[in-house]
Amino acid sequence: MAPVSPGFGRSSLMQARQPAWLRVTRGSLRRSAAGCAWLAMASSAGAAETSPPAPVDEVHSLKEVTVVAPAPLPSFSIPREAFPGNVQSATDADMERAKAGNLSSFLAETMDDVVLNDAQGNPFQQDILYRGYRLSSTLGAPQGLSLYLDGVRQNSALGDVVDWASIPEAAISAITLVPGSNPLYGLNSLGGALALTTKSGETHPGVEADLSLGSHGRARLDIGAGKMLGDGWHAFVAGTGFREDGWRDLSSSQLGNLFAKVGRSTTDTQWSVSLLGSSSKLAGNGLLPDSIYAQRRQAIYSAPDLTRSHALQLILNGAHQFNAEDQLALTLYMRQSHATAATGDVSDNYLSWLQGCQGNAAGAGCQPGDAPASAVFNTSTVSTHDYGVSTQWSHSGDVHNAVLGAAFELSRASYHQETQDGSFDAQRVAIAEPGSTPTANASLDGRTTTASLYASDTIRLLPHTYLTASARWNTSRTHTVLSLPKASDERFTFSRLNPSLGLSHQLLSGLTVFASGSQGTRMPTAIELGCADPANACQLPTGLQADPYLRQVVSRTVEFGGRWKASDATDLTLALYRSDNRDDILFERSPVSPLGYFTNFPKTRSQGLELGLRRRLGRLTLRASYSYLQATYQADGQIQTPFAAPVNVRPGTRMAGVPLHGFKLGADWRATASVTLGGAMTVSSSRPVAGNEDGALSAQDPRLARTAGFVLFNLRASWQVDPHWQLYARVDNVFDRRYESYGHAGLNVFPGGTLLQPGATVPTERFVAPGAPRLFLVGVRYEWGGH
Repeated sequence: MAPVSPGFGRSSLMQARQPAWLRVTRGSLRRSAAGCAWLAMASSAGAAETSPPAPVDEVHSLKEVTVVAPAPLPSFSIPREAFPGNVQSATDADMERAKAGNLSSFLAETMDDVVLNDAQGNPFQQDILYRGYRLSSTLGAPQGLSLYLDGVRQNSALGDVVDWASIPEAAISAITLVPGSNPLYGLNSLGGALALTTKSGETHPGVEADLSLGSHGRARLDIGAGKMLGDGWHAFVAGTGFREDGWRDLSSSQLGNLFAKVGRSTTDTQWSVSLLGSSSKLAGNGLLPDSIYAQRRQAIYSAPDLTRSHALQLILNGAHQFNAEDQLALTLYMRQSHATAATGDVSDNYLSWLQGCQGNAAGAGCQPGDAPASAVFNTSTVSTHDYGVSTQWSHSGDVHNAVLGAAFELSRASYHQETQDGSFDAQRVAIAEPGSTPTANASLDGRTTTASLYASDTIRLLPHTYLTASARWNTSRTHTVLSLPKASDERFTFSRLNPSLGLSHQLLSGLTVFASGSQGTRMPTAIELGCADPANACQLPTGLQADPYLRQVVSRTVEFGGRWKASDATDLTLALYRSDNRDDILFERSPVSPLGYFTNFPKTRSQGLELGLRRRLGRLTLRASYSYLQATYQADGQIQTPFAAPVNVRPGTRMAGVPLHGFKLGADWRATASVTLGGAMTVSSSRPVAGNEDGALSAQDPRLARTAGFVLFNLRASWQVDPHWQLYARVDNVFDRRYESYGHAGLNVFPGGTLLQPGATVPTERFVAPGAPRLFLVGVRYEWGGH
């Protein structure tokens, strides 16, 4: 083994399997060019694993160094002690141990300050919130996090949404959560960026297969196989199949995705090509009013609510090492997707008719025969085509660790929406009226081009002091053509230079303090630009209108903290942060109709504290974290709602759906050489209800103020039968706790489950996202080959 020099030095040998942080040894010799070539492959994940065990006489003379990737494109990394932020990471081994149902559930259970909003009621349509910023699959939801897969941004150009069903979870090798408004991660990285790296035949040779069966008709199969083919060639393939009946009515879902990668690695050059295809049919039954929720937890408000999607993505990654310090990387990609959403909703005309007839059942126009259609079918279709190229030069020296890159992306998107009148049956399922035909009422075609230049340099000022300066310039042009409901041709240009500056200093061995300031931006998406006029409101994702101009969101983050690694068995982190958004984009209800529109709000803020502990005590591994988060409005203003009076906010008014306190505790105990027992506890404080942020409606019903806090317990156990076979079980929500993850104040035309008739008052109720009940899961896992 050849130890490497201090500073930015890297070892010449690395294990094939890669975690999210790359650990290498530090010694007194210069690094070798071969070591840098290996690092280029490893840092595409943001990490690689511990070097092979050193001889006994070397163990005590080598010191472990951890490096992280501050940018999404492969080939660039810096020592973790130099990174001025509370970066978090996990590996495929961590996911396998947790036995979580999917990626979003794993993140919510293990990552500090990550919470879930299950507003859609489907495990693959959940919203991830980190520091109050959202990563969602719901078109029209305000986004604030970016998602990368092998260096390629996965947020759709139309609405910055992500398709969780298309993420190849069976192929994920490493997860990195980068905090703050890091400009190197490009647009929409306001609160942070989530970077995923996939496996390869080089890093994961052998075969993995995992089959699990659970409550509510749940079944899942994950398969992966990798192989070294000789002369540097390698190949990997993985697939996931999932289906469930769902625990709520009419909520059966299914999905499948297939991932394949082939590549080659030589002394100086590495490249790979990956192909990802996915298909899904997901039922998301949304929020449920309290009057129905109290009667039956599994009920739905209205149906159907079904989304079908297909996606195909091709990625080419390559890197060439010119010498021990300089490398050039290139990424090319293309992606196309098609999604169709069909929903049965309450007709706005019927709601308006009920409101007009309140207390006047016998009046003119208020007879049952005068009622308009009570239901409406909304069918929306989204098609996107994305193309991009990125190139990056990086330099790794003893004083400077620098990167210079450029990126260009082209996105084309179309959105079309149709409606059809209908009526509800006794189960609140919408049925089309005989003879009615769909009516097209929204059509949009848009093109977005984005060009970026970025640079970063981490300077070693002193042996244990690092200064990191970064900047990224983005310019985006959108050209949107609206055909319906009114023809228009719109062009907008958004440009911004976003800088960041950070300082990190190692006070003592294992103790590092850091501070940073950064700026990021998010340009308005086509879905927001197409629905920004209060006079021509729309019901997303079911309508678009010609629009006034929306300003891009500018987010500025400051962060202070430290990390203490007392030994390989103890890791403690602390971070204090504040992020201010200027011209934040909110969705408001129209004051003249039940519809809504997007608008800029002068200023919002997310600030808080993150405290995390990882501790290994013999056979017991403990993980604990506490988060305190204030997500607030920071200006006087009004937010329109479906009600007569708007919500009046002032500086300090809390934003909806974000808990003030969160606590997580996890433990894994190796009971015997083959049996492991584990569990997790998640604690969340109450969350303000949307539409009642100012508390004005609380006098009508105290439940309209917030959703209650909750405590959830999950348990898991595994038995390694032999080196190849493993049996396991998991129980989520062990005590079958009844809880809600999100709430919204709204008008309920089905109080108690029965459709209102003229003359009755339309009540204001809290609509909630019911948490899933107890879930049992059993599975079997097979591994064969060398890892």
